[in-house]
Amino acid sequence: MIRIITSIPALNAGIKMVGEGTLDHRHDVRTGDKIEAVAETFNTMAERTLKPI
Repeated sequence: MIRIITSIPALNAGIKMVGEGTLDHRHDVRTGDKIEAVAETFNTMAERTLKPI
């Protein structure tokens, strides 16, 4: 439970960083649950924004 409580604010902060233009930021969340899955999906999305069309 503690991992989830600390992971959500970290994920939120990282999302804000990308939203503010730090497009090379990636999340390193290792909770083994859906929070980690969300972080991995977000990392994939952020990576795709850096690739040329």
